[in-house]
Order: sequence, then structure tokens, then C-alpha cells
Amino acid sequence: MPAAGRRTPRNGSLCFSASIGVIVVTAVLCLLGLYLNWPTAASNTLRREGLRSPKEMARSFPLPFPLKNLVNTSRAEAAAILQGQDDRLLVIVGPCSIHDPKAAREYAHRLQVLREEMKDDLLIMMRTYLEKPRTAKGWRGLISDPTLTGGEDLARGLALGRRVLLDVLAAGLPTAVEFLDPLVAPYIEDVVAYGSIGARTVESPVHRQLAASLTMPIGFKNSRSGDIQSAVNAAVAASSPQKRLSTDPRGRVQIEQAIGNPDVHIILRGSEDGPNFGETFVAEAKERLAQAGFRGSQILIDCSHGNSGKKYEGEVVACHSVAEQVSSGNTAIGGVLIESFLVAGNQKLEPGVTKVEDLQYGCSVTDSCLDFNMTQELLQDLRRSVLARRARVEETWKGTPEPRDLRTHFKLSFVVMAEEIPTAPEKHEQSCGEFALYVTLKILGVLISLYFFLFALSLMGGSFGALGGKGAGELFTITDNPIAGLMVGILATVLVQSSSTSTSIVVGLVGADVLTPRQAIPIIMGANIGTSVTNTIVSMAHSGDRLELERAFSGATVHDMFNMLSVLTMLPLEIIIAAISGEGGLLYWISRGLTEAMLGEQEADLTFPSPTKEIVSTGTYYCVSSAMSKAWKKVAEDGYEALTSCSGFSDQCPAGSSCYTDAGDYYTNEIAGGRLIGKGFLKGAGDVGGGIIGLIISLLVMCGALYALVRLLQSLVMGQAKKVIMKGTKMNDYLAILVGFLITILVQSSSVTTSALTPLVGIGVLPVHKMLPMTLGANIGTTITSVLAAFAVMKFNSIQIAFCHLFFNIIGICVWFPAPIMRRVIVKAACTLGFYASYWRLVPLIYILVMFVAVPGLSLAISLLYGASVAGGIVLTLLALSGVAGFVFWWVRLGGCYKVVSQEEREARKAEMEEEMGTTETKVVAVVPSEAWNP
Repeated sequence: MPAAGRRTPRNGSLCFSASIGVIVVTAVLCLLGLYLNWPTAASNTLRREGLRSPKEMARSFPLPFPLKNLVNTSRAEAAAILQGQDDRLLVIVGPCSIHDPKAAREYAHRLQVLREEMKDDLLIMMRTYLEKPRTAKGWRGLISDPTLTGGEDLARGLALGRRVLLDVLAAGLPTAVEFLDPLVAPYIEDVVAYGSIGARTVESPVHRQLAASLTMPIGFKNSRSGDIQSAVNAAVAASSPQKRLSTDPRGRVQIEQAIGNPDVHIILRGSEDGPNFGETFVAEAKERLAQAGFRGSQILIDCSHGNSGKKYEGEVVACHSVAEQVSSGNTAIGGVLIESFLVAGNQKLEPGVTKVEDLQYGCSVTDSCLDFNMTQELLQDLRRSVLARRARVEETWKGTPEPRDLRTHFKLSFVVMAEEIPTAPEKHEQSCGEFALYVTLKILGVLISLYFFLFALSLMGGSFGALGGKGAGELFTITDNPIAGLMVGILATVLVQSSSTSTSIVVGLVGADVLTPRQAIPIIMGANIGTSVTNTIVSMAHSGDRLELERAFSGATVHDMFNMLSVLTMLPLEIIIAAISGEGGLLYWISRGLTEAMLGEQEADLTFPSPTKEIVSTGTYYCVSSAMSKAWKKVAEDGYEALTSCSGFSDQCPAGSSCYTDAGDYYTNEIAGGRLIGKGFLKGAGDVGGGIIGLIISLLVMCGALYALVRLLQSLVMGQAKKVIMKGTKMNDYLAILVGFLITILVQSSSVTTSALTPLVGIGVLPVHKMLPMTLGANIGTTITSVLAAFAVMKFNSIQIAFCHLFFNIIGICVWFPAPIMRRVIVKAACTLGFYASYWRLVPLIYILVMFVAVPGLSLAISLLYGASVAGGIVLTLLALSGVAGFVFWWVRLGGCYKVVSQEEREARKAEMEEEMGTTETKVVAVVPSEAWNP
């Protein structure tokens, strides 16, 4: 189906057959996908969603070198204490669980003062537990439920949890956690200095294997029943070589083999029957460790849980007991674990029931904790006990605060990737011929998919043209001021889905003296904005995958951002200069000067043909100029061939004109009153019905073609192929502009170029910051087409408007592209839109309706209202500005942006957006003060 004003090609039946075939294939694929993903009666899984890999998470929340050094040094110091090489006590102190990052940061800064004060006698680490095992039900920790509402948002929880750990490290405190879910460990292990395995999981082989592979001291707690031997057995297992299934930094399943963790130990945490922090239990634990081969290994005492009866007052008793044992010279105790927060006690949290805003600040939501003042007193007591023990064993222990015997703590492990392990020997190896055949078939599939994709684009453009073509033409008469002209250009181009079509209409109206060049320039600017709606629609086909949608929508809106920013730069200049000169603005004078330099000042003789001037009726015959004859043939060739030539009047028409007796009827029937859909399988449906049917078919075909295109491209660009393509995308930006320019010259449409590139951005092959120069090249390419067409007819106004279109893009590029800081404004704006689309998949649709329909429509209405009533226009303008100001105030000042997407998620995605913008290579990682993280 052709664009507005053109007949359907003669191969309409072939297109119909192909379209029906694609629809059937697409429907079968959709039904097959639905069947494969439909939960069966035997499945308890409601849905599955993707998660960023540990590497991507670490890239979003990087560990700066100073903090990495703090982690490694703290691990080595803790290992020295646990091996009896350092006479200090290891103190793990902090909240039972982290539920409020702000309160955790405040606690960390206060605790750091004590850490620095007591560093010669105590190695203080902050307890930053992010996962909570539950006996039955309850809040499962910050990683599982970061909002405390029972929402179970693991993606957000992982980001927030890693962020909290980094904040604590930035405060100068090493972090300690309990490892609960083995799949969580790769996301946080690099920012943790000490780990423990809890009483509920101490007998789990999976957790013992995990402990064997972790490069930090790991403590095993005795079981809830009080069985110490289970912790000893776990330590024996974790210190031995282990092989386990795990995930690598990219999230792929692997087989990991570790030589064992030499810094495992046990923790006495009491039991359901009572405490076990007394000397008898410590001696028993020491004996069992010796029997298992752990001579000299230190024991930690957990002063909470079973040792405190889960009451913070009980922690004081347990801690005093430990201090007394240490003071008496007991060298088996290496440290303690204490639950402490800003406020003493705890409070009840029922996710989904308790209001988060009603929770007391700094008070635990799980087990009861000491307040900070009580904690400080206990730490002073422990410090005194270390000094006393040091004095008692001075003859046998000659430790000094500095320097200490800190051993280098590295472990060797190797990873065998699961995908690299050879399977059964009988597996058929793919031959070179088979590989070549498969690749050839995939490439053929890509070409077929691309054909149907371009067919769908053409069909969609024709459908929009049939639905709004004539209305779009009438819009161009509403151009009393530049704002109205700009909005008309946007709306008309959206209606016909082609800037070439809308620009051609403008050129025709200028040539017919319906519009002046000064009025036409804002319309040309609006047409540039409106044409980008096509690739925005294309990006919506990636809605099935959140990350693909983010990339595709960002790549699509790069076109919009450049056009909009160029208009914001150029239109005010055009208006101001026109007001000063009284005739035209910057683009007007540049284009006029070039046109006059080429054609001279023969403006009156070189006007664009208009129907009223070019069809000259002389009684019984009509003289039709050669230019108009060419235009008529394009509209209805059969009707034009049937026109009746004049007999005896030919010499009355100007040279080069044709003489017809029924040209007036032809114009009335075929041009003014003719149908846009004159042939093809949609002929009988009429313009409106055919347009709707064509639009539906085009969307179905486009989705099916895009699905096949994306999947085939993904299979082709994996591994080395992707690396080669990615290197190709690192071409010089100005070379990328040239590539976009040449492609558009070949396909004769910037919309086709950008729409074809959008899927490549979606699958991650083409970065967003490389999409920008290719889009700019496409913009120039489509204007060159207009310039060549204008020179073909050699009309003054046509050439001037074509030059306006060209130099609008050239000047916009000169302003917004050469300087990296200006270029990043465009890419960052596009990436921000993609970021929101990844969380709210209706954002692309809302964006199209608002930016291409609502805003232009409202602005045009306000502009027209000024013509009818200045007061009414002012009132409506003030109302619109008040609405915008209210939204901005809510978004910025009232934190509305964080209601749409939380601050944690924004920070988690910040590094990814910087990579898309091409700024990661120059990024300097710095330790940010905790206050800077607050919303």
C-alpha cells in the first residue's frame, strides 16, 4: 500500500499473500510460545524474571580501591586473630538485621569513632546482616524485602544491600554478614570482610561448600539444639577441598573447585535450652576442635540468641562473662558477636500490615538489641579484658599493637566452566560444513525478516497516510505563528508517518503561495520531530524483555532528543532574527542566499506549480504544464492516460504544456475528490477502513518480523561474532555519521534507517551513544534526497525550503555534537527515558501520546485561541504552565521521581547508563560521603 496520494503497486496480490503467510506464521509462533511458557498443573512457579549478573551489579556499585584495601586488610587481621597470631579480640557488633539504610549509616559513623579509639585492642567490624532465616514466616531481610511490605523485590534488594555494605565501608568499618542464600553470595562477597553460617544451615552441605570457596574468615554456629559437634564437622568440611555448582561473575552456571578455607572456626551461640558461653562449654569446644585437627583455632562467642534468651539485657550478662574469662587469661576466646543498634529493644514488623512510617527510628525489627551507650560500655569492658590478658601472658605472648604479624591471605581456586566441559563422547560434533549451512540459513532468515519488517514499515506509513493524509494537508493552512507552524509540522508528520511526505506538501504550498518560506520553516522543524515516532513504535516490540526495551527505547528516542533540542536552539533564533529583520531568520537568510547564488533572483519565474496556475482553462480546453503532468501521472496514471487531447487548440498553450479538454473533470474527480486507496486488496474497504486494516496488519507483521529478526541476530552475534561487531561499532563518530548518511541515501528514508538500527540497539550490539551519530547521518541523508528532488524541477522556493531542511540539521549537529558535554545531554536524556521504560513498560506508549499528540495538540489549540481571544489564550497558557510547574515541583522537590523509581534502583542503574553514554572509560571512582546518598 503506497503513501498518501499514490496508487497501490500492481503486485498487491503478492503482498497480500505474503502478509497472510507472515500473519499465520506469527500466530503459530505466538501460540507455541504461549504453550511453552504456560504453567502446567505440576508447576508451582507463577512467573520468572531476569536478574542482573554479579558483574553488572558490581559495575553499578563499584568497590573503590581504598575500600577494597580495607576489606582485604580486615580479612587478614581477623585471620591472624583466629589463628592465635594476634592477641586482640574480634568484635562483630551491629544491628540484628539492617532494615533502615539511613539508620545503619548513622550507626556506622558512630561506631567508627570507637573502632579508631580501640583499634590496638579490639578489631571492630560492623554486623550488617541482610538476610534473615525464619523458622516459619516473617520478614526475610533487606535483600528479600527492601520495602518492608512483603513485596519480595529481590532485584531492588540486592542493589540496596550492596549499596549499604559500601556505605558502611565508606564510613571506615569492615562489614560482616551471615550467608544464607548461596546465590546471593556472588553479589556481595567482594564487599564483605567476615562471614558466618547460621544455626539453621550449619549442617547444610551446600553452605559448607560455599564456605570452602569464600576468601574470608567464616564462622559456623552450633545448631539450635546446642550441638557443638555439628559446627566442628562443618569447619572440617569447609577447610577441605570442595567442588560445587555456582555462578560466575556473569551469572553463568559453573563448576567451582576450591582447596578449602583455612580460616573457618566455630561460634557458640547458645541453644533453646540455655546459654553456652561459660568456661565449661568453651573448654569442651576447644577439645573437640583439637580432636578435629584445629589446634590453636580461636572460638567466638555470640552474646545474643540462645546466650541472651533473645533479650538485650542477657547480652550484657554474656558479654561480662566473656570479659571475665579473657581477663583470667583464657586464650581460646578470639572474639564476640553483639547485637546493638541506636535504640535498645526491638519492635514488631509484620510485612504488609505494619506501616513503615510508624516504625521507631534506630530500633531493631527482629531480635532485641542493645542501645549505643550500652554497647560502648561493653566494648570498654572487653578492651580492659584484653589488656588484662595481655599482662597475664606477657611471658608467652609477645604481641605488640604495631607492627602485627599479618599474613597474606590468598587462596587458590580454579573454575571449570560448565559449558566447556566435554559431554558424552558419543555427542555429534558439528562439522565445518554444517556450521556454514546453519550460518547461511540464519543470514537468509535475517534477510527475509528484514524484508517483511520493511514491508510492514511501508504498509504502516501508507495506512497512516490513508487515515490522515487529507486532514494533514488541511492542517498546513493553520500557520499564523511559528509555534502553530511547529505543532502543525509535528501533527501532520505523525499522521502521514513520513517527513518526506509532509515536507513535500510544505514545498508545494510554498510554491503555490499558500505559505511563505518564513511560515514554512517552523513546519519543517516540526516535521523533523514528527518523523521519529516510527522508530519509537518499533522499540515497543521489545516490551517482552525489560533490558532490551530499555536499550531499544533509548536508541529510538536519541532521534527525538536531537530534533527537539535543535528546535529549542534554532526556533528562538529564527523568531528573534525575523523580528529584527522583518522578513526571516537565520535559516531563511542562509537558504535564500544559497538559492540566489545558484539561480539568481528570478524568483517570479521559478515558482512551484499550483493547480490554479498550471491548469489554465481557455473556454473548451485546458493547458497543463509539464510539471503538473508529472504529478498527475503519479496520482492516477490510468486516468491521466485516458484524458482527451485537444484538437486544434494545441498551439494556444505555452511551450512544454499539454492540452486536454477534460482536465478540469480529472482534477475534480481524481485529485480533489479521489480516494487514497485506489487499488489492492484493501480497495473495497475505503480509505478509513483500509487504513485501519492496513495498520493492524502492519503492526502484526512488524512484531513477527522483529521477533524473528532479533532472535536470529542474537544467535548470530554471540561469542566471537559479537566481539567483532562490537569492535565495528567503535568506529569514529564522524565515520558513523557518514555510514548513516549513505544508508539513508540508499533506502531514501531516515525513518527506515533508524527503525532498522533500533533492534540492534535493543539486543546490545549497537550502543546508544553510537546510535546518535548514525541517526544524525540519517537526518542529513533524508534532506539530501529533498535537495536533489528540488533541483530536478529547479523551482526557487522549492530549493530554498530544501536548503532550510538541510541547514537545520547541519547547524543542529554543529551545536549539539562536536562537544562531548553537549553530546552527552542528548544521550543522557534518551537513556533516562529508556531507564523509566524498563520499569514501566507503558512509558513508550505514554511518551508517544504525550509528546506527539497531546503536547502539539494542546499547543496548537492555545495558539488558535489567541487568534480568537487574547485573554482566553493567556488564561489557558497560564493554566498549562501552572500544570507543568506543579508537575516539576512534585517530581523534584516532593520526591515524585523516587515514587516512580526508587533512589536505590536509580543508583544501581547509573553505571549502566554511563556505559551506554560512553563515559565509563573516563569515570573516576571516589568514596562518596554517606550524606550524599540521602534522597
